Amino acid sequence: MKLLSDISASRVSTRVKGLFFLLSAVALFLLSRVEFLHFHVFIELWAVGIAIRIVSANSSQKSMNTMTHLSLVASLYLWVSLFDFAHVITYKGMPFTEGLGPNPPTQFWIAGRLLESAGLALLFLFSPARRYRPWVTKILAFFAVVLLVSIYPIGGFPDSFIEGSGLTAFKINAEYVVIALMGVALIGLYLNREHFTARQRGYYIGAFVFTAIAELCFTQYVSVYGASNAIGHFFRLASYYCLLLGYTCNNGKDVRSFISTINPYALYVALSVSLIVMAMGYSLRLYEEEQNAQQHRVLHQTVVEDIVNLIGLTSQKHQLLLRSLEAFAVSNPALDEQRFQQFSKVMLSENPEVLGMHLMEPENSVYSLNVSDGMEIIHDELHDAFHRQMVAGDIDVMIDGPKEFVPGSLGLMLIKQVKMPSTDSTPIPWGSAMIFVDMDSLISNPLISSFTKNFRIAARFIDIDGQPLKPFVGTVELFDAKEESSQIITTVGNRKLEVTVMHMPLAHGAHATVILSPWYWPMLLVFSVFSGVTLYRLVNQHLVIKLTRREMNLQQQRASSDDLTGLHNRRCFIDLGQKSLQLADRDGKTIVLLFMDLDGFKQVNDQYGHSAGDAVLCEVSKRITRCVRSSDIVARYGGDEFLVLLQGANTSDNRSAQAILNAISEPFSFGHQHITVGVSIGIACYPYDADNLTDLILAGDEAMYEAKNQGRNCFITYESCLAKKHRGSA
Repeated sequence: MKLLSDISASRVSTRVKGLFFLLSAVALFLLSRVEFLHFHVFIELWAVGIAIRIVSANSSQKSMNTMTHLSLVASLYLWVSLFDFAHVITYKGMPFTEGLGPNPPTQFWIAGRLLESAGLALLFLFSPARRYRPWVTKILAFFAVVLLVSIYPIGGFPDSFIEGSGLTAFKINAEYVVIALMGVALIGLYLNREHFTARQRGYYIGAFVFTAIAELCFTQYVSVYGASNAIGHFFRLASYYCLLLGYTCNNGKDVRSFISTINPYALYVALSVSLIVMAMGYSLRLYEEEQNAQQHRVLHQTVVEDIVNLIGLTSQKHQLLLRSLEAFAVSNPALDEQRFQQFSKVMLSENPEVLGMHLMEPENSVYSLNVSDGMEIIHDELHDAFHRQMVAGDIDVMIDGPKEFVPGSLGLMLIKQVKMPSTDSTPIPWGSAMIFVDMDSLISNPLISSFTKNFRIAARFIDIDGQPLKPFVGTVELFDAKEESSQIITTVGNRKLEVTVMHMPLAHGAHATVILSPWYWPMLLVFSVFSGVTLYRLVNQHLVIKLTRREMNLQQQRASSDDLTGLHNRRCFIDLGQKSLQLADRDGKTIVLLFMDLDGFKQVNDQYGHSAGDAVLCEVSKRITRCVRSSDIVARYGGDEFLVLLQGANTSDNRSAQAILNAISEPFSFGHQHITVGVSIGIACYPYDADNLTDLILAGDEAMYEAKNQGRNCFITYESCLAKKHRGSA
């Protein structure tokens, strides 16, 4: 009954999960129809997270000398996640990507797909049991970097999307290549099926099929925000998830244990380095922008001064033309029409921007025009201009305009009062000389137009009341952008002229430095994330190797040391003792063995408890160690028995034994209790008392028991013990 209820609960749980994923998919698709950019960022970062999960699942590899099938899959998806992340942050509409357009993110996408499909095809064609050398990952990194730099900065990667036209033939054909490579991976999976369980094969088949369907969807859209593009992303996410399930299943890990496998120290180092890289990149960008702005300010100021100087020179040229008209009037006060036409024809041919010339007195006037249209407009302006010139009085040159003297073209009228000489040296006002200048022709002057290639220029006159007039060059917005432009106000005739200059927006790829280009932020983010993930893998792998070695050392130490006192145990003492005896034989030296057994230790355990006994044993081991040299070997042989090998000593030198005897005889403190024990020491010498370690220990043991028989808390040499035996037998 309980089994049936468990099965029923499992089915309900599966159905609930299925319903949840179905509703999530519908919600995401509806989001893609309303706000595709948010949908794209969410689903792509989800896919990138799954790819990083694949990478991290193999981060605990314990060897750097060889690479397994799983290691190469992890390395492959490290680079694939990098391309996917670059695709996300350069997508049309993302911040900091203004000017990139839809082509670069599409290039990152198809480059990542080609790298992924080619890598999977090769990996599944070869046996998963095969071991690889580390240079294989270097080849993978080389091809990945080549793809990256071919997109930027080299720019040699074929165009994949053209605004207004949609996908290019290269991108569509590349998607079909990806599908074909997925077929190759399926063939490899079939050929090596014995290396995978049925469950693993099912996951991998699902991943490859979903990838093929996704790539088919990615060949259909015209807009990067199209429905087929959104559907393709769903299949792409399913492909990643199936691959993760197959990978972690093959790796013997549960996909739900991702958070528990994160190494917090490696994550902290990786995040710290990534944030430092971002901070340095941001500071570098601010510095470069400030330097660039400073250079622009200096350059703008130079350009605006040059333009004002050009306008000043042009104004002087036209004033000279007015003086020529004045000189003609003075020499021809009767205003002979024929002579004026001959004179004006020469002047107008030399000054093509001048629309016409006019001489006018109250009773008579003559004029000549460079244009066929606009004669009535110009004629209507003459009397008003003449009147204004008379009123102006002592103003030498008056500028009027800009006005539409010719339909569709603005012009300026320059007016100069003409005075005739008199007999009393006082000039007599005669009339006015006027010229009409076409502004379009003036601006198209090669000297001025040379600035308009790289700069946005605006110019306008300011009226007598200080109110700016409508710009005759550029737009009003340029005058409002005071922080980004340079402005200057100068006087031309009776008018004030305001000129402003700003740099033209640079086309994609035309920036002087990479730091100021639209590529900078995407590349900085990609580099930060890649360096963080790579550093996490390296630090985590280093820690895994370090911890493994430490664990091995601890296991080795536990196998060779006493758990309570930390001294060498019996097995380690025998190994070290054998080596010491061999060295003594080689060097012709002697070795002294001290075999020690505590006196009264059983009473300590009985009276104070085993914790007190353990404390006494630990303190005894410390006191013995302090009484001998660091080159001597100290061991706990068992229970309350201790051994010491004194290198290069002899039985006549008993200072170490006496020091140990004195040290152990001192009371031991345990809480408020003072405990006293003694020690019986047996001394044996190699090679005089024994010719091997086993006999040497037996000799020491026998001498120790003789010390106990003689009253305890003393030391006896094996030689004395033998002598006593001989005397007893005699």
